[in-house]
Amino acid sequence: MKINVFDLTGQQCFLSQESQGSDDIKTSNRQALHPLLIYPKEAESNRTPYLQDPQHPELEDFLPQNGYFSYNNSFFLADILAGTLQSEKLHDFFAYQLGILDHYEPSAPTIILVPDDYDAEKQENLLRHCGLPRNRTMLLWRSVAICLGAEEELRKRNATAGARIAVVDSQSARTVNISILTLQCDQGKLVPARSAFRKRENYPVINQKTRQLTAAATNPEKEEFYRHTWQNSGINFVPDGEGGWEEYQFQPQKQLFLQNPYPGALQGIDFFIISGKSEIFFLQSLPEAIQIFDLGDENFAARGAGRFAVRRENGLPTYFDECETLYFIVQDCKEEKILARPLIQGGELCRGGMRIEGKVNRDFFLEKDKDSISFLMHLGEIAQNTPLKELNQSFGRTTSQAQPLTLSPSMIPGQGIAQVLVKASPLLREPIELDFLKMSEACYFDKRGRKHSKTMAYLQMILPRSFPIDFPDVEASSALYKRYCEHDVQRFLEDDRMLSGDCFCHTTWPNAGSGGVEAFQRINVFGTQNGKEFPLNNAPLFRQLFFKIAERYKKPRDEQERRDCIRLAAWTYRCDCEIFRDIIKNSLNKMKLVAAGVNIKPVQQEFTVCANMLSRKQQEEFLCYFNQHAHAALKKSRKGQDEVKGVDWWIRAQLGILIYSNDVLRDIDSAVCEETMGLLLQIWKNYNTHGKTQAYISKVICCMLFLLRRRKYDHDFLRQDTSRLFADIMSLRENLLYSFPLALAFFEYMENNGSIDIPMGEIIKSDQN
Repeated sequence: MKINVFDLTGQQCFLSQESQGSDDIKTSNRQALHPLLIYPKEAESNRTPYLQDPQHPELEDFLPQNGYFSYNNSFFLADILAGTLQSEKLHDFFAYQLGILDHYEPSAPTIILVPDDYDAEKQENLLRHCGLPRNRTMLLWRSVAICLGAEEELRKRNATAGARIAVVDSQSARTVNISILTLQCDQGKLVPARSAFRKRENYPVINQKTRQLTAAATNPEKEEFYRHTWQNSGINFVPDGEGGWEEYQFQPQKQLFLQNPYPGALQGIDFFIISGKSEIFFLQSLPEAIQIFDLGDENFAARGAGRFAVRRENGLPTYFDECETLYFIVQDCKEEKILARPLIQGGELCRGGMRIEGKVNRDFFLEKDKDSISFLMHLGEIAQNTPLKELNQSFGRTTSQAQPLTLSPSMIPGQGIAQVLVKASPLLREPIELDFLKMSEACYFDKRGRKHSKTMAYLQMILPRSFPIDFPDVEASSALYKRYCEHDVQRFLEDDRMLSGDCFCHTTWPNAGSGGVEAFQRINVFGTQNGKEFPLNNAPLFRQLFFKIAERYKKPRDEQERRDCIRLAAWTYRCDCEIFRDIIKNSLNKMKLVAAGVNIKPVQQEFTVCANMLSRKQQEEFLCYFNQHAHAALKKSRKGQDEVKGVDWWIRAQLGILIYSNDVLRDIDSAVCEETMGLLLQIWKNYNTHGKTQAYISKVICCMLFLLRRRKYDHDFLRQDTSRLFADIMSLRENLLYSFPLALAFFEYMENNGSIDIPMGEIIKSDQN
């Protein structure tokens, strides 16, 4: 079996290898690559791009201009590989290089060695434009090849599964890459396993501070000429600057890589495999027993490349790789969310060089009378503010109705971007393949003409909405606790000095000036995030604190202390805390009695308990009590002739539930929600009639706005064609003052054109009771 190997970034050579089907790889020919691509100076000539031959250099296209040689039309291989949009240069380099290789075998498998930092786009660009047959060409990580090539040395040192290997790889561009691999057992054979490059802890960066070991260049012009002609070290002729020639000795500058301090990520490494000739300071302090050095010209990378090719050809274990997740961005029409759908699920080890099948996706369709679709996507870990890529795919024809699309993805980790086939039957008879090299940065321009990247947060922000988005949970803050509570809590626990009722009530909105749902992120002393409810990791302390508050509630010294205990409990948000069961139960029972017509008056702090501490079932009960009480209050106002009384704190509590309990309406019947909406509408009208201030009316409107979250579970809730109440609500818009932005936002939501940015800042900032 013959094998072609290209080492583009290490020794910059081509190797022709042979194997009898075993791990014994023999290199029958090694040929240095010509790393300098030159474009003819005369663009209109019939000459084609060529590679500089160091044995017989061409000068025609470097001839002096204004007395100086010009190299603007020449490009070194290292620069071509490092750059972007270098497709044409890659093609021209390989087109010429393949023509001058003596032992390249077109029918043999070809391995191209690449560094670990080559992302999927670079891989795809290289595979697409190298001119080699894609079905016989594979990329291989240099670190993996080096580890495969060092198998015998690892075996001699009794390496076992789980051993951590640090590959220290010195390359031609005077860079040093460090990759941490782990040995895994696959079918009885130890093979290396690598992680995705985004896990940077496995790819520590060596300190690039260097010290020259040879004298610096004394004549930059002669050095530059030498690099573009003779290239290798030695003595050759160069221009003397006076029209003649002189001998010049060229010696590439060697460097000592200094590392100070020793990289923390390399602690616990079992073996170091050192490839290349750079001297690296920290290696001198390592025990010799764990250092494995390269073999010179017959190096580990070359041997490992051949082994990979042979094993893959024979279905044997090669290595484990971790692919990146390929996300396509979709809009969930039901929940009105922007979601990242994984077509290829990353994060798991898979066999290197083997194709994995992704998840078939049917979320997309081609719109009526359109002949193209724009896909938004991202490869790798994604967050709300991750910049997205965009691919406009043409189908070459239009459709008279929406055409569903079926996307079938697959991927070979380390071999370019995923392959995604799109079926559009009956519009197209055959599937088409997405061309990911036509991707571009997804961008938009703001009102001032400034360019920004499209992100999931941006897409969510501009999505027309018919109900408010879910709000974030409250984050507990150790800083707030230490600033406002720690000292007083200690005194309360030690010498019984009562806490102030507002001790735990210090809500802040750190992102209030930003756009999107992040503007509604709250931070308080205690929180509601699952597993992060407390400001400190000290469960015994808070259990003792809660128990003492509950005891003082049962035996208060006066009415104010009882109210303080209720308020303290309310701002812990602990609906599931058995210690506060009596506070929650008594507060909700009062609401039940008031709703039933009993002449009692709940205190303000008990409404805060209902807003902050009820379980979802209890919240559903409160909504029913609210409806009962609102009916009675409106009846007492003689159908609106008098100002409706006694509902303001009820509305405030109901608002707290509706805003921050994202799923409270999930199991409540739409008829009950519409009843609540109708009652709030009557209160709004009553407040308008009797001149209530905008602060009161705003809370009513905000309740109505968040009642629209019922549409998340019942798409037909309160739509123009499903409810008579819709027209009654919208009639209020005619006499609306345009200085009332919250009301305008509510009407936009009613008509399915709401924005994620809801102007309700003053409402939530005043909610500190």
